[in-house]
Amino acid sequence: MDTASGAKKVTEVNEQVGHLGLDIMAEVFLGQDEARDKVLEEIYTRAITRASNIHLYIALLARLSRQCLHLVASAVGKIKEIFDCIPYLTPALTKLVVQAVAPMVGAPGPLQDHILLVLKKALFARDEAARVSAVAGQVELLAALAARGDAASMGMCVELLGSLRRCFSQQPAVRAYLYTALPDLVKVHPSVTELVCDIIQPQLLRYYDSNEAHSPPLLLDRCIDKGGASGAVRLMEPVHMLVSCAHSCVASAVAHAAAHSTSLTSSCNTLKNLMDTLTRRLSEADLEDFELEKTSEFTGSAASAGVYNGVVAVLLFGCYEASIQYLSLGDSISRQAAEILIRLFEKYIELSGLVSSQKPKGKEKGKGKAKAGSSDKKGKATGDGDDDDDGGKGKGKAAAKKAGALDKAASEASEFSSCPSPYTHRPWFALRRVRALVGAITGIGADGAPTDTYVRDMFRERPETVHFILEVAANQLSQLSQAATKKSASPMVDHGPLGASPLELREECSMLGPLLLAEFTREGENAMEDEDKDEHVAKKANKPRHLLALEGFEHALRYMCNMDLHKGDDAAVLQFLARADPIEDAPAPHKGQGMVSVKQVSMHIKRFEAIVTGLLDAGAMEEVNVVTDIIDAMVGVMRWYASRDPSLAKHIDPHVKFWANLCATRTVPNLPLAKKFVHLTLQLSRDSPHGMEIEFQLAKYINEFIGPVNADDEADADLRDDVCPQFKMLSRVSEPPIMEALVGSLSMAIDDAHSLITTMKKEFEMTKAREKSKGKDENKDDDDDNEDEDHEHVIMFNHIRYKEALFMHLEQLAEVADVLCKTRLVAKQGELTVKMLKSLFEALNTVTKLCISEQISPPIAKFSSLVECSGLLLASAYNYLTVITGDEVDAERKGGKGYVAQTKRESKLMPDLVFAMETYVSSLIKYGKRCKTDLTRHFKKSTNRDLRLQFEHLERARQAEESSEEEEDEEMQDNDGDGEDEGDKKKGKKRANTTKAKGKPGKKR
Repeated sequence: MDTASGAKKVTEVNEQVGHLGLDIMAEVFLGQDEARDKVLEEIYTRAITRASNIHLYIALLARLSRQCLHLVASAVGKIKEIFDCIPYLTPALTKLVVQAVAPMVGAPGPLQDHILLVLKKALFARDEAARVSAVAGQVELLAALAARGDAASMGMCVELLGSLRRCFSQQPAVRAYLYTALPDLVKVHPSVTELVCDIIQPQLLRYYDSNEAHSPPLLLDRCIDKGGASGAVRLMEPVHMLVSCAHSCVASAVAHAAAHSTSLTSSCNTLKNLMDTLTRRLSEADLEDFELEKTSEFTGSAASAGVYNGVVAVLLFGCYEASIQYLSLGDSISRQAAEILIRLFEKYIELSGLVSSQKPKGKEKGKGKAKAGSSDKKGKATGDGDDDDDGGKGKGKAAAKKAGALDKAASEASEFSSCPSPYTHRPWFALRRVRALVGAITGIGADGAPTDTYVRDMFRERPETVHFILEVAANQLSQLSQAATKKSASPMVDHGPLGASPLELREECSMLGPLLLAEFTREGENAMEDEDKDEHVAKKANKPRHLLALEGFEHALRYMCNMDLHKGDDAAVLQFLARADPIEDAPAPHKGQGMVSVKQVSMHIKRFEAIVTGLLDAGAMEEVNVVTDIIDAMVGVMRWYASRDPSLAKHIDPHVKFWANLCATRTVPNLPLAKKFVHLTLQLSRDSPHGMEIEFQLAKYINEFIGPVNADDEADADLRDDVCPQFKMLSRVSEPPIMEALVGSLSMAIDDAHSLITTMKKEFEMTKAREKSKGKDENKDDDDDNEDEDHEHVIMFNHIRYKEALFMHLEQLAEVADVLCKTRLVAKQGELTVKMLKSLFEALNTVTKLCISEQISPPIAKFSSLVECSGLLLASAYNYLTVITGDEVDAERKGGKGYVAQTKRESKLMPDLVFAMETYVSSLIKYGKRCKTDLTRHFKKSTNRDLRLQFEHLERARQAEESSEEEEDEEMQDNDGDGEDEGDKKKGKKRANTTKAKGKPGKKR
């Protein structure tokens, strides 16, 4: 078990224990009057000390408030003490505390007055973090009151919003949090939309130039403090977050009005007109209007103009992003909105180019590189400097210093934003907006109907904008897939006010994925040809458009699989595949129909396998790599079905044959791709009902290609082929990764065997315990006794039947391992093989001990066959260990500086393997004595098991390394002439005397 999985299991266990403790404390609180004060005291103690498990105690408080509100409300003093800890908590914990206490804030009373007093006092605390927590608490309390909707609650909402209006005069961090929290409030509770618009519009007008004849529309000078002659440049107003907040509030108001067929209120309508005008004017304003030109610098000291320009760039990036998202509302984009969108994208890309021009140049490793691109592009600074230039190193340092200043300026400018920097990639689009934009460039709406062709042609005429949108979509889905893989509680990839729930994200992802696949298949192969002709895009884009679309589809598929399959919901994945790749005459997917579902997935895999064949013929290796990942995700769906119904594994056979034939007839120059092909083939073979046939054939091909374990590689080097004729994916270059893939597949199969053995052992012990617990009644008649015996025989028969399948599986593993032991494997391949053999013999030993404990006599026929096969493996393993520690390997490694460490690693692995083998043999002898059968009669008696740690080889390797160092010193002295230092002579003599004094160690067992 690796470290990551082990830590994950420990975390899960801790969470389970924590929830069990919550259940116990809740039951104690409900049933014991004397313990209620103690429980609330524990919650207060965890809150005031900010313990690591404070969230569990706050969850307990919320649970008690829901289940027994009258009991919790009776302890008003303790609740007040808990709420007094608000200034010392983080905003997230503050929200949880307010959610827990909110049910008790019903009518005006002492508790309500105390809560409002604590929040208002914290809002004016000296600590900035306390003020942010106070804002979080007030917004959460506002949401709880707005959910009630009565007159008293709305009156308190007005009072709280009046208090929050005072935050506009506080630190930028406090305002930034408020700008982020208000749109979420409006989206969930539309009843407070008008009140929120009333406080946002005056704040926005402070930084807006209402005269349309002037340009630019935003007064960024008021948002930035230049600091004078000695002060540093500081951000005074995060106006980009203010614009995003206003856009989001207007969008929520418009969506609510459209859903209920009502008109906007006066405040919302006024703010909407203001935002429409600002967006249009922002798209018409040139960067020169913001004093940003091609000659502008974005680096320098803290008080320089370069840092000021960097802060302006950060604010413009955020304003452009918010405006683009605002215009991407709905399932389709109008022509007028498309024109403004294209202008905004052009401004955004132009600003990205200006910022990217400040990247360092040079080839100095570690210093001549910097973060590149805009907020949605990643890249590396490609140095065009000359290595022979004496000033290259200095230039690289200077460039790196400038880049550091640029990043520092960006971090200072975006300190109060949810986005770290415009110079590093981050997802900033809400997924719904991304889907609307991708639908506009593909001409496909949310329901599959065609959209306005004029809008599609407008985007298609600007390839750089299309590439930019596809890159954003691919990056967004990649982040989403990674969050789903980690199984986070709420994979909120969309940040800030434009976030979405996991259910909404899944729905948007299910619609976005098919659009990206349609973009990949647009006009077939002509899409790639068109992009190859576009030199402008080829120079600036790291990846072509069709490849970005394909990667986005792959991330969307993995997200759907990770989110739905572990919940047992396969219908959503099948609907996603059906929408992305419609198949004629395919039955509608339904949850739980295994046979029909597996056939559907198999048909989809065959479609993509045909795409792989075509791409291989065209030489498009990058596309083949992504399509292979898509097939791998679909294979995971088939494995999910097969794990629940083993009879469905037969549908994997056609795909095993396809990939095995592909690896046998194709040569792939890309090593990672070749390893991926072989890994997918072995994975399919391991899940097929035919067992380890592919692994056994591949092991034989490797044995024939590399040679036997005792062969002389130097003598047969010229006779070896460059490519294996039976398995063309195997060559001299691809041999190491393919060998690692094979050994890794065998190790995974052995791990599965270990898990199966443990499960069978537990089930058998539980069955015996249940049988014993029933007891034997002396008054039972003979018929009852016969029924019990028949039932026990049925249990034993099923157990033996499963055990026979396990024996056959281990026998197949032993056959493959035997072939590998007869193959000449060195270096990392040898280490992996030794580890695999150790795990295999441990599994064999566990099985033997299980047979001893169950007293199965005589041995099962399948077990006898397994023992006979393992005897051949034992002889091959001993011979393999003898060869890899012998003089042949030592001679082969001579001349390399890493063979000393290699010998040490092998010396540590070999005793464990020998111990595992000898333990297995001793268990067999013990089992044979109980069965009165010689189980080791087929073992090779002449096997030399007197293995020793080869310390003499390690010593010879060390002496060879020292002699090579002495030869290098002598060559250096000859080159320096006769001016040899006396100190060096003494060091040389001392090294020689030390080597002589060591001598050869005696042989040790």
